[in-house]
Amino acid sequence: MKQISDRVSRLGRWLARRGTNEPAKTVIYRPAGGVGLGHLLFSLAGYSSLARDIWAGFVSTGQSTEFDRDGTATGIFADHLTLVPDPGLPVTFGLPAIRDRLTPEALEGKRCALIGRKEARRRAQAEFPQLTDATFFEQEDDALSPDALRPFDVIYVDSVLPPTQLTGRIRSLRPLLVPNADTERRAIAVCPSEPFVGVHLRHGNGEHLHGRLEGGQAEFDDYLNLVADTAREVADTAGLGAILCISDNAETAERLAARSGGVALPPDDLPQTAWRDHIGEAGEAFNDRLTRMMVDIAALSRGTRIVAGHSWFSESAALWGDPRRMISLTPEGTRMTTGRQPVPPEKA
Repeated sequence: MKQISDRVSRLGRWLARRGTNEPAKTVIYRPAGGVGLGHLLFSLAGYSSLARDIWAGFVSTGQSTEFDRDGTATGIFADHLTLVPDPGLPVTFGLPAIRDRLTPEALEGKRCALIGRKEARRRAQAEFPQLTDATFFEQEDDALSPDALRPFDVIYVDSVLPPTQLTGRIRSLRPLLVPNADTERRAIAVCPSEPFVGVHLRHGNGEHLHGRLEGGQAEFDDYLNLVADTAREVADTAGLGAILCISDNAETAERLAARSGGVALPPDDLPQTAWRDHIGEAGEAFNDRLTRMMVDIAALSRGTRIVAGHSWFSESAALWGDPRRMISLTPEGTRMTTGRQPVPPEKA
């Protein structure tokens, strides 16, 4: 009975706080310059969901990332994505908003937490000396949870992805940004007209990703076959007649399609260069590639089921719908679903 009484009391206090105009807490996610699209979108989803869980405002930015070419606070978001309306989650974008919340005056009397990598903690503290005395949580700290962070007034995240132990404890992991009408229209145009399995595997064009060297390695060939065969298995089990194969590399998409019996998205403007090289391109070349990436991720998200080699690109796509529909595969064959959580038995 005491446990029930305590829960009722906590619920009453929570509802009372929700009755005020603005939450007193703030979660700040500051991405570093080199983050990829999937990293950025999944982190925005994870940490805004944390903010919702602990009733905090959420502040972030696209500025200083590779996606911010015009110096605006929204950049990529305004051109390709739109904010999911949520009256219970105040959201602000822009570096000025982050700086305003981290002045000595703004932090006076407040408890601060800093989440990041141990070896990089000085980066945030150099930019914001007020965080020097913040309680530090390493990214992979098992204690990291909404309950552990609830006592803090300001939670600053230094670029790192939401770790598994945190996403697994958030009540509802939801996207913060979804494709806008133009991106959706483009995605619909390239998708099968019938329900389909969306398949994704990053090639990387020579990049080192997720513990494997990609680009013609025998290990990658085995990984590709595993993803394609799993997609075929999922399609047959679910009675889905179409498989749509997507990659950052045209040959990889075509090989996935040949192995799985699916179709590949047209290779029209897929560059055969690593993302890290391609982001250095200027003007229209970069904008065209970014538009293609947005169409790819939106098309993948429309799959009735999703099968993917593990990447944050596919993780983010899975959030634009029922996240449990995705099977994410490691090179060793371990099956996970969104947020690196175990696959539900009925989906395995």
